Amino acid sequence: MKIEFDNIKRSQTVHLYKGIMEEPARFRAFDLSAWPSLIEQGDEAELRQRIYHLFAAFKFEGGNAESLLIYYHSILQTIYSVLHKRGKYVQEVFAETEALEMALIPKTIRQMEEWAVRVTGVVSRYVKTDEDSIVRRVKDYIHAHLDDRIERRELAELVHLNPAYLSRLFKKETGESLTEYILIQKMKLSQQLLRGSSKPISEIAQVAGYSNLSYFSKAFKKMFNVSPMTYRKGSL
Repeated sequence: MKIEFDNIKRSQTVHLYKGIMEEPARFRAFDLSAWPSLIEQGDEAELRQRIYHLFAAFKFEGGNAESLLIYYHSILQTIYSVLHKRGKYVQEVFAETEALEMALIPKTIRQMEEWAVRVTGVVSRYVKTDEDSIVRRVKDYIHAHLDDRIERRELAELVHLNPAYLSRLFKKETGESLTEYILIQKMKLSQQLLRGSSKPISEIAQVAGYSNLSYFSKAFKKMFNVSPMTYRKGSL
């Protein structure tokens, strides 16, 4: 019955149905546009505040079960969009939590509020862990291929991300751009080779990914304030 369906303020209560005409569904438009970035940033405190305010307003305005269900699906859609952006499936995140089981859809405002806090927290922590893992994989690949030409496209393919998004993620997590990080690691490798090898500087430049000795020398001097030749002489 409609009156039982709309019993969303309390659970385990009985409402008497007096034959009153059913009221049309009440629905207040709401804005979740900031939620994806909050989830991605791992700002669970701000997410909780927004959830509490959202459902406080919902309760005050007398929302019914139909509009509560719209809230549920809107929050789900927000979660899906965050995961889709990373090429992740929702089953990977909620495989063991039952948080998205259709039979367990929250039936009261309090249940929906607790559910929203729980699922956004789960996704936020998953994204953070996943981002840490992505950055580690990219760094490991870079270190294993310092003697090769490393392109952003191949790094993005390695972790199944859009190149532009990977660049933003790497910058956010490390404080350095991908280009800066690769350059620094190549220069550190060349330092080691100049110090511990008698190979010609031109060959060391090749190992560091520079086909042009002049470019290599300029890049080395810009970073260490000394030319490769002077650095080698000072290390002997």
